[in-house]
Amino acid sequence: MTAAKRILCAAAAVIMSVVLIFGVLFIAAEAEHDCIGEDCPVCAVISLFVNTLKTLSKAGISAPLTALFSFFIILRLYYYLSVIKTPVLLRIKLIN
Repeated sequence: MTAAKRILCAAAAVIMSVVLIFGVLFIAAEAEHDCIGEDCPVCAVISLFVNTLKTLSKAGISAPLTALFSFFIILRLYYYLSVIKTPVLLRIKLIN
């Protein structure tokens, strides 16, 4: 594994850890919020995060590793979708 890949893996692990920590802090901060009822957006976010953690724990894989894997997939998709498609990159001959 090259040094660049190691740095990228470490950065991704740190980012995913920070996301999980902030998710837990959000739940802790908004646990006693003034709920507006059935369509409360804060309750929806908390429910989504809790269900995601439950699903990850049921799968038998730790949450940070699964989140890291998801981050890499999203990063790859972003890269492939954001690359400018030029004739040179697509290796197309422009013969008139």
